[in-house]
Amino acid sequence: GSKYLDVWYSGEKSTAREHLRFRVFDSSSQAKRAFKNMYESYEDYRGIDEEGKNWFAGWEPDVCDASIYSMVYLEDNVIIMAELEIISEWPVIVSDEDDTVITPEPVRTGFDSGTLKAYVIDNSEDLKNFVLNRVLGF
Repeated sequence: GSKYLDVWYSGEKSTAREHLRFRVFDSSSQAKRAFKNMYESYEDYRGIDEEGKNWFAGWEPDVCDASIYSMVYLEDNVIIMAELEIISEWPVIVSDEDDTVITPEPVRTGFDSGTLKAYVIDNSEDLKNFVLNRVLGF
């Protein structure tokens, strides 16, 4: 496969952009191939729930101990990824008396999924330029 650089913010997140992950490829054709492979992987796992021009959203494959609903967006040689919803798959014992087990409620990323998804769609070129120019200095 192609080599790429993963870029993400690991600190406390306060802006929408800090919730995103970027995969930077040497060429748009490499990124397009990777995007196609990701699409097929999501499709094979649980299907694609939403899609548009250059993007799709669905449940992320190969995740342990959680279910993650993510969006993947292709912008030239950069793939932008956003986790829209995270659900822990660890059971929680509510009471020692009856061993009642519940499944926790979804944990939001701090931004409404519709807002974060719309943010990526509306700002994909600016986000690509941000990661290439300001973060990586190309």
